[in-house]
Amino acid sequence: MVSTTCLVKFCGLSESFEVECGLRKGEPIAPLLFNTTLKAIKYRAGINQEETVFTKMTQDLAYADDAVIIGRSLQTIRTAFKATDFKAKRMGLHINGENTKIM
Repeated sequence: MVSTTCLVKFCGLSESFEVECGLRKGEPIAPLLFNTTLKAIKYRAGINQEETVFTKMTQDLAYADDAVIIGRSLQTIRTAFKATDFKAKRMGLHINGENTKIM
């Protein structure tokens, strides 16, 4: 994330500013930013975060830079993953397919 122009959206949009250096892996604030962004992605994807897999079809868990989607069927997991991936891309994030596993 070098030489990127950004805006802050909080009660309106800020003036644009340039980001000269992005966040590096291992920085203390990285997990907080990841979890905050992932929560927004799940909300926009329509993934219910209030219940457990015992009362709904899928559940997702996240920590640091890892996320897990648990589901009652492979189809519900794929649906939740596709929705998450689509919304993540719209926010400028990329899910690494090489590190994605279905078990």
